[in-house]
Amino acid sequence: AGHLPRPRANQGKAASGPEARRPYHTFKSRSGLTILVGRGGKDNDALSLKVARGNDVWLHAKDWAGAHVIIRVPKGTDPDHDAMLDAALLAVHYSKGRGDSVTDVLYTHAKHIRKPKGAPAGRVTVAGGKGIAVRPDDERLERLMATRPPT
Repeated sequence: AGHLPRPRANQGKAASGPEARRPYHTFKSRSGLTILVGRGGKDNDALSLKVARGNDVWLHAKDWAGAHVIIRVPKGTDPDHDAMLDAALLAVHYSKGRGDSVTDVLYTHAKHIRKPKGAPAGRVTVAGGKGIAVRPDDERLERLMATRPPT
């Protein structure tokens, strides 16, 4: 009797089914908007360039290596101020700038994110970005962490 071929390792393509590893962590803002946080360089690329929709808001800790963050936004709307603060705080928390007293976070619509040819994983260019200064907020972070489903 023949042997079944061994399943090949997941080669960068999303597996189907509920066990597929997603390239992001999921959180909920206080107002109920979904916030997605990239898990690493290649995952940031997948999140920003494949998962995010044009009107979604993209955030990243300015001048620091770290996660790309996406706020899922219904078409024709903008996220509320609280959701922006939630997502910006997550961008800082999942970056190398997390210990700073104030960290600048860049944000724009996902449609303004581009991947330069030959750029390393996680490196993108941003058109029309704006900034928001974020201070540590342990209570907000605790509330957000409690919304993350177990992995």
